[in-house]
Amino acid sequence: MYKTLEEKSVAFNRKTVDSIKDLNTLVSRIRGNVNNRYRGVNEAKYTMLTSIQRFYQNMKIKVSQNEYIGQLLYRVKNDHDVINYFNNQDIQINDISCMALMQHQGLPTPMLDFSTDINIALSFAEDGMNMASSSNKIDDYVSLYVIDLSVETEVAASVQQIYQQGMVSGTLMLNEFRQENPNTPVNASILYDMDKFIKWKDISGLSLSFIEYQQKAPGVVTLSGQKLDLTNPNLVKQKGCFVLNLHKESMPMEDNWNMRTLSSRNQIWSSGAQELPFSGVHTYEKMKCYDIKKVVMEEWARSNKIEELYDNSTGNKAIKQKLHGIQDELVKDLNP
Repeated sequence: MYKTLEEKSVAFNRKTVDSIKDLNTLVSRIRGNVNNRYRGVNEAKYTMLTSIQRFYQNMKIKVSQNEYIGQLLYRVKNDHDVINYFNNQDIQINDISCMALMQHQGLPTPMLDFSTDINIALSFAEDGMNMASSSNKIDDYVSLYVIDLSVETEVAASVQQIYQQGMVSGTLMLNEFRQENPNTPVNASILYDMDKFIKWKDISGLSLSFIEYQQKAPGVVTLSGQKLDLTNPNLVKQKGCFVLNLHKESMPMEDNWNMRTLSSRNQIWSSGAQELPFSGVHTYEKMKCYDIKKVVMEEWARSNKIEELYDNSTGNKAIKQKLHGIQDELVKDLNP
């Protein structure tokens, strides 16, 4: 956690917003940029840790975070009820769609939630605010984090790259099969169904990357030209997208991000390094952070807050209960 706003300014390109006028001006200025991605958090003092990182702070698990995610994904993806859940919604089941579902149902993942809608992000920032008085100034603020993908021109690893890796894997598998079975006809159309080739073992190597697996990312399509389906109802309501934070088990996203900025990379190269000590996204500058006074958020929420951020249907509650049961069983098996 950050102890002061000044300490937080070291990690972010940070500004404070202390009036409703300033907040409305900010929203009007940046909401029209379709390249912006937003994340709202109800305490400015929190570092940007993923749920798997927070989970490991409180639990003694005998395997690494990546191995834990791999085991949890395997159990989730092969569960009969989960398979039916995806089939009933005509959504391809794969490691990313399962991980997105896990993220939105409260299971630990290496993902951080962002949204394409600033009002949704601000609604999350206001939701559950602690208005209790404190002697520490930072406790009076929530945070809005903003990534402008049009500025981050050096972003290099996203779901598009994962699809390309899947295409290579699928082609290799096809060629190997044809070599071993030269007289057997093969329907190569499976290579157009790229969803099936997205694997945790591939994306876990991208220590910082973007995943936009929904209609708000129209550039993400299968080879046959079909847009990807939405992965779950909560993702629809939240206009959601994700950032994977995987460089080190205890490293907050902002530290991972800042290590990759242009100035940081130039320092690494000037020190004589032969290669960069990370994989995945290359960033350009520090992430933007707007720390907004809680009383201002309270005023904003009276007329702007989006209330329906979650799918509260019976089916959604049932799959959430099922997923938490799978999680409990895995924890029990790893800590008998």
